[in-house]
Amino acid sequence: LKMGDFVPELIFFGFTLGVDLIICGCLNKAINTTNNLIRDLKCSPQISIDEEMQRRIQKHPSCVSDEATNTLTIPYAIIRGDVTPMKKALSSNYAADLMGVIQKVAFTEHKRKLNEKARWVDSKNAIAQYTNETPFSLTGLQPPQY
Repeated sequence: LKMGDFVPELIFFGFTLGVDLIICGCLNKAINTTNNLIRDLKCSPQISIDEEMQRRIQKHPSCVSDEATNTLTIPYAIIRGDVTPMKKALSSNYAADLMGVIQKVAFTEHKRKLNEKARWVDSKNAIAQYTNETPFSLTGLQPPQY
């Protein structure tokens, strides 16, 4: 056997190795980006709506101040407050005492059918999905009233 007999195979293997490395690099980049985003979200500050809100944002290490617009920004934050609907609150058709400002409705068909191997399998089919929302505002936390 001559060395020239293996050249086409070496070119093919080199090409496929290059494609595999590109795919692995893209997947690694996606995983690292997602992990960094999740870490940032887990470490995000929890800020309640009160008189000290602006001071807490100013003291945060990642706070960016824009003097031209007089604004303070941080990448991620959890804002704690009570939701108050600006219009009429949404109510559920299935639970009379359930009220809210965002309502997601999904109609799903559940079937059990016999497959080719004579086994029963469950299947789900989404018939319709829609979301209702009403404008709302966040206010400071109120103590619970019993």
